[in-house]
Parts: sequence; C-alpha cells; structure tokens
Amino acid sequence: MDFRNLPWKKIRIVALCVVAGLVVISIILFTFRSSILNHLVTKKVTSFNESHKADVQVINPHFTGIFTVNFDKIVVKPIDNDTLINIDNLKIKINPLRLLMTRLSITKLNADNINISVLRDSTGNNYTFLYKTVRKDEPETTSNVSYSRRVERLLDLFFDILPSDIHIKKFNASISSYGHKVTATVPRFDISSGEVDLRAHITENDSTTIFRFVGDINTWINTASIKVYATNTLRATVPFITYKYHAKVAFDTLAFGIDGSGSHRGGFQVTGKAMFNNLYIDHRKIAQKEVVLEKGDVDYVVNFGKDFVELDSATVVNFNRLTFNPYAKYRSKPNRFVALSINKDFFPAQDLFSSLPDGIFSTVKGLEVNGELSYHLKFEADWNNLKDLVFESDLQSRDFGIRKYGEVVYPYINAPFQYTFYDNGVPTRTFSVGQDNPNFRSLDQIPKVLQYAVMFSEDGNFFGHRGFLIDAFRSSLIRNIQAGRFVRGGSTISMQLVKNIYLSRNKTIARKLEEALITWLIERQHLVSKNRMLEIYLNIIEWGPGIFGANEAAQFYFGKDVSQVTPNEAIFMASIIPRPKRFYYSFSDSGSLRSHYTGYYKLIASKLLRSGAITQEQFDGIYPHVNLSGLASMYLRQPIEDPTDTLLIGNDIPNDAEVPSPLQEESENN
Repeated sequence: MDFRNLPWKKIRIVALCVVAGLVVISIILFTFRSSILNHLVTKKVTSFNESHKADVQVINPHFTGIFTVNFDKIVVKPIDNDTLINIDNLKIKINPLRLLMTRLSITKLNADNINISVLRDSTGNNYTFLYKTVRKDEPETTSNVSYSRRVERLLDLFFDILPSDIHIKKFNASISSYGHKVTATVPRFDISSGEVDLRAHITENDSTTIFRFVGDINTWINTASIKVYATNTLRATVPFITYKYHAKVAFDTLAFGIDGSGSHRGGFQVTGKAMFNNLYIDHRKIAQKEVVLEKGDVDYVVNFGKDFVELDSATVVNFNRLTFNPYAKYRSKPNRFVALSINKDFFPAQDLFSSLPDGIFSTVKGLEVNGELSYHLKFEADWNNLKDLVFESDLQSRDFGIRKYGEVVYPYINAPFQYTFYDNGVPTRTFSVGQDNPNFRSLDQIPKVLQYAVMFSEDGNFFGHRGFLIDAFRSSLIRNIQAGRFVRGGSTISMQLVKNIYLSRNKTIARKLEEALITWLIERQHLVSKNRMLEIYLNIIEWGPGIFGANEAAQFYFGKDVSQVTPNEAIFMASIIPRPKRFYYSFSDSGSLRSHYTGYYKLIASKLLRSGAITQEQFDGIYPHVNLSGLASMYLRQPIEDPTDTLLIGNDIPNDAEVPSPLQEESENN
C-alpha cells in the first residue's frame, strides 16, 4: 500500500486503529500478565527439571507493579539430593529500557531469606546437576563459541542480573565436604546505588572471621571494584584452602577491580587492577616456612579471542620495589599452545634483593649489592610439537658487585669447612671437607677418568657454562610435559653443590629459586673456582647408603683407594650418583650389571676417549662389568627385582648431547 496516495483522513484512521490495537494488546497483556508469567515460568522450570534431573520449584510468581515481579518461594535442588538454594519472598524490579533492547536486567532485589547450601559426601553432591544435562539429542555448541564471546556473555549476564540495589533480611551460605563445613552469614545484606559495604561472618573449625567487603558496582558500564579485609583479626584466612589443599593462605587486605566493557581487535578485552597487603602463603611444596609477600599490585589487561586467552604486555606488576611487564598466552586450537615472557631492562640490582619475600631466600636476605640487573625469560610450547619447545632465561649484570653478605658468606667453602648431610630434614652425619678428614681427596688425587665420568654423567659442560645449562633444562621440561609429572631435573653440578651446602634438600619451589640465585651469584662473581667446586662435589656427594665422597665410595664398592679405580669402575660409580641408596638395582641376581648398562658404558666411554681421559687401548677394554669386593657386595646376597621405573638407561642419551647424564632423573643428589 502506498500511503502517499491516501488522503490524510484515511491515514489518521489507520494510525488510530494501530494505536488502539496496541492499547488493547497492552491492556490484555497487563490484565493477564501474571497468567502469562506463570505459564512462561512453568514452561522454563519444567524444561530445566527434565534436562538436568532437577526439582526446581517456583511458587506463585506474580506482578505487584508494572515492572516488579514477586516470587513467594524458590527452591533449587537435584532430584536425588538435598536443597541447594532456598529463597523466601523474592521481589525483583526489571529495567524497562534494557528490556526494550531484549536484555533482562534487574535493578532492584529484595528477599526475606536466601540460603545456599553446597553439599558433597560419599553419596554424591547437590550442585553438579546445574551444568550437567541428560539430553542426548541437543548438539554441543559451547565448544564452538569463542573465548571472547563466552567472557562477554558471562560479564553481561553478571552485570545484568546483579542489581545496583539489594536488600536481603537474612543471607546464609554453607559448604560441606565430607563432613568439613564452612558457613557464611551476612546479618545485613544491603547494597544501595551500587555501593557495597557488607560484613560476612565466616566460620570454619569453630573459628569465626568477620570479612568486610567495601566497593562499588556500576551495571551501566560493566565495572566493579571490591576491597576485602578482616575486622576482628589482623589476618583474614581464606577458608577451605587448608582442608582442600593442605595449605594456608591469609592476607591483611585484598582488592580487585574489573572493567568488562572493552573490545580488542575483533575480540574482547578485560582490564582492571588487583592488589594485596601482606599476603601469607604456607604450603610444603612452596617453602618449608610461611612465605610473606608484603605488598603488590597488578594493572592487568587480558585479551580474549576466538581460540586464545592473552595476558597483554601492557599489564604492569609491582611487587615491593620491582616493576615488570609479563606476557602470557594460551591457545587451544589447532594445538594447545602456551607462551610466557618477561623482559626487564636494567634496573638497580638492590631492588631485587630488597624485594625478596620473607620465609624464602633466607641465605640471601640482607645482601647488599651495587650495579644493575636485567632479566629475559621466554617460554613457548606447542603440545603437539614439543621438540621445538623454546626456553630462554638470562639474568645479566652491569657494574654488579657484592658490598655486604647476608646470612651466609658464600666463599667460606674455599677453606676447609664442616659439612652436614640431611636426610628428610634430619641431620645424619657431619664431617670435615679438608685435609683433616682422612677420606678427603684433593682434585689432583682423584683420577681424571672418574672426574670426567662424573661430569659426563651429571654435567658434561661443567667447565664451560656459568652455572646453568639452558638446553638441559629445556630437555627436562619436554620430558616432564610428556610424562605429565616431574620425572627429570636439569640441575648442573654447580646447582647440586649449592643445594647440598647452603640449602635444605626439601623439594620446594622456594628452594629451587634460591638455589638458582645463589648459583648465579657464585658463578658470575667467581666466589668459588670451578676446580674447588668440583673438588668439594666429589668429596661430599652421597655415593651409597651412608657413603659420602669418592674415596669412601671406592672403599665401599671395591675395597681400594679412589686413586686406583679403573675406567670400568669409574663409569659404574658415575652411573649410581642419581640413586646412591639403591645401587644394588644395577645388578642382576647373578651379580652382574644389568643389560641396559651396555649402551650407557658405550656412551660414557666414547666421551672419555674424545676428552683424552682414557687411551684407545683402555677404551677397547671397557665393558659393563665390575667386581664388588668391598662391603657393598653384602647388599647383593638376596635376589633383587629390576625396578624399571627407577633405572637410568644410557641408550636414551643422544650421542651429541653436551650433558650425557643417565636421563638425569630427579636425583637423590639433586
């Protein structure tokens, strides 16, 4: 119909009819809105209950105003378990402007009582039904939705559903897992005009901490910020962590802010800030003592694409006196890919040592230095192509020097000293590393063939590197990723020595970090010579059950002084360094070395020949055979099964390897 050709009078009649129709429809909708609401709610609840094996009940949904909906009661529970959510007399007000944009947005929420009870025991739980569907005829679509779209939808949903005004007379929540219970009660749950100021009484193990949450929420621009601290104690302990992870995490103040309104190169960007004051972490895998992080903050920028999540290099991390810009990326398709990098240009070296957390780096604490440092880290790994894994780590110095040592003066080992061996944290033996010890042997008293056999087995480039072998560490990373667990270490002789002398044998993250830092100091500052380090190493390493040093080992295995060991015996001694207490696994029931030693002997012997440690004639006479004539022979009197999971197979070492360690698995001496 061409309205241009209609008389004005007819146009007015048509317009009036349309308006009248809309008015009639509106009146009908308004009159029957509660019936329509009941129908829609019943349909949605029935569908959800059928698809999730749930027993959701929504009692008497009805309108009390144009945009205000009341629910007498809402119950959310699985069919076969206890109630998860119980809400009494819920009233919500809907934003009409966003409703016109087909977005359901709640501006106000009132409730007499909200109770959330999460349960888990040997019979099951009452929450996984929420995200488990029993329908088989519906195609999975979430895996095809990009990360950016998922995050954008999630944040839109969060800010749409979260009202700027909330008033709940009574709010309780609890988590019960196999009898362990944590409860949270908010006596007055009030949020007005987006301003948050709540106190939650959280009880665990009969101890109650009052957490105060202060902040603001702006649902129009999708921003929120919150600060948390305890009001009845100096520390706020994070609940459930001790029970679940055997760890303890506490803090003085935590704060977090988010801005979820941005887009980025066709994806979605989330920015914000997080900070802490005095963060306390206690876990045996991290450190033997409680770690205290005094203060830190992060201005983060996270980008989400179709198949990746990226921590942008615009992110700024401040920790004590350190500032740096990390970059990280995870990509799921076509192959799983992970990248991490840090590039920190030259900065005052003292900033690093002054920023080290309490509870770790105990020997370094108090160290005063001059000069500047820079650091470069790069890690890239494609899980389907691990052979091309990239790992780079380099700490450089400029005009660096030590003004004052901290707890430990590292060069003290240049003179004779007392060494104490710890087994599982218990001191088991103390002896002198010097001429007053009858079993001490200077480096020139230890045969070259044993020195080189040990280096080729443990650290083939010992005299060529400056404390670290990046290629060895890279190979270790590849093996560990492939195995899905820690099976191989990348420690050099320098690192092993640092750990044995200055640190504990506890396998913690803190110990490994301090080990690396001390190694860097000793090697870069030439605090101890390479010859002295090798001499100490050969005199203190555990070489058998209660056997320490090369001379004790030669006596224990062969009943002779170390100066008299043969090439065959030297290669055997090198092979058992990773597992000294279980040396007897190297032998079959007949008392001969097991067959896997053939490849290992061939490899080490070829290295010894090329280095000049043995002659061609000696090389021709090397084969995997030794006669145990010392006390060690007593350990072979009973049959021993071959523990293939602990054997170090020399055939697996590439012939061109700089560090031909027998797989250098995590060693008892590492």
